Amino acid sequence: MRCSCGRPAQVRVENSETGEVYGYLCMDCSLKDDQARSLEFQRDMALLDMLGQQFNAVAGMDIAPRLRIPPPAPHIHTGAMMQNNIKVSNSTVGAINTGQIQNLKVALSDIRQSGDAATADAMTRFASAVLSANDANEAVKNELLEHLDCLAEQMAKAPSERSQSVMKTVLGGIKVVATTVGSLAKLYGPFEKYVLPYIRN
Repeated sequence: MRCSCGRPAQVRVENSETGEVYGYLCMDCSLKDDQARSLEFQRDMALLDMLGQQFNAVAGMDIAPRLRIPPPAPHIHTGAMMQNNIKVSNSTVGAINTGQIQNLKVALSDIRQSGDAATADAMTRFASAVLSANDANEAVKNELLEHLDCLAEQMAKAPSERSQSVMKTVLGGIKVVATTVGSLAKLYGPFEKYVLPYIRN
């Protein structure tokens, strides 16, 4: 079963009253769907509250009860952010492509849910090491994250859907860059050990 985005589907979407099944979503799309529904509910409640206040103003008396729905509190990260255990510190937030971090997080979740937690953990450790590497500049970090994102996306697919040539090329690109960074060179070997079975299968 696949989500409309192509990832493995884990969540069934159905009508709460009739039980009619609308479809199936992956964890990431399900989260976005929940967030969209929550925002829509907040807007509807705020509109009803405003209409109630207008009715009271016209009637000259407090007839319509106020719903007093508080606005949702903004999510402000002040410490380190954990995204599928990929640690992003405040000092690196502005230096990296956070969209690729999010995509990588989703792909690693798919790999983990497919039953290969060890590989997801190994890739998570390597990605965290890339972000915390003091001997790598912003361009190098973003290049490695882009490669990791592409590689993880391929690995999360069913074996028949993976592109072996793409994975070989991307892994080669990671090796070339990572082995030139002192803090990452010693971590590349353990990382590669988990990735190679996906390329050979």
